[in-house]
Amino acid sequence: MHARVLRRLLIALLALTGIALLWNQFGMTSTLVVDARSPYRVLALDDRANPGGRSVAGISREGGGIGLDCDLRAGYEWAFCELEIEFAAAPGGIDLSRYEAMRLWVTATGPEAQQRVRIYLRNYDPAYSRPDVAESEKVNQLVYVPADHPQGYEVPLERFQVAQWWIDEHPMSPAVEAPDFRNATRLAFSTGPKVVPGAHTIRVQRIELTRKLIPASTFRLGIIAVWMLSVFGYLVVDSVLNRRQLRLSAASQHSLQRLNESLRLETRSLAEIARTDPLTGAL
Repeated sequence: MHARVLRRLLIALLALTGIALLWNQFGMTSTLVVDARSPYRVLALDDRANPGGRSVAGISREGGGIGLDCDLRAGYEWAFCELEIEFAAAPGGIDLSRYEAMRLWVTATGPEAQQRVRIYLRNYDPAYSRPDVAESEKVNQLVYVPADHPQGYEVPLERFQVAQWWIDEHPMSPAVEAPDFRNATRLAFSTGPKVVPGAHTIRVQRIELTRKLIPASTFRLGIIAVWMLSVFGYLVVDSVLNRRQLRLSAASQHSLQRLNESLRLETRSLAEIARTDPLTGAL
């Protein structure tokens, strides 16, 4: 009986484990969507605040997306235009540290043969940032070519790196120089490095930040804990049932011994009766 129950419980536990692991792998996902309908403020930035800067950037909203129209002009040594999505004004921000990946639906055009886009995730931390100095926010960056990913691009957040110029301007310990997303203030899309003057556009159709409701490592530890508790529970129940069975067996054996003793006494009494003359009482 116990073996049959154990087999059934084992089969059920294996099936539930497989279903749970598949659910954690392909489901159990939370997504933060950023698009034209999101409540975040959108800004167009350019290099006119820098010495010699003459580039002009503007925002457009067409086809349900957010666009940057840039007239990039020679003048500033590192001419640029930038589309910025502000999550919150510093020192505020949103915690993106639990998110694992970013999905991008972005297009870019310009006079270069290959359009590269720089993505910035800026993070505010009192350890190195000041509310009134935007440049003090840590710049986590990624450079990619949107034309190589027309169906969208998914990138793990761990692929972001802290911009080298920011590290040079804010020398700190290696731990602080690591990417940080615990208090993200802004997400920006900028023209790529070594751009050619002329008309540039960046169109952001949709951004998704995804994370598991329960991280895979934590979920697997939970599965292991369930198995250990199940095995422990089975051993406890099996021990209790075995002890109960032993007590029942002992009681049954004691009852049999008493019955045997009673039968022996009765047999002896009948034997004595059989050897005695019922009329004289003599053996």
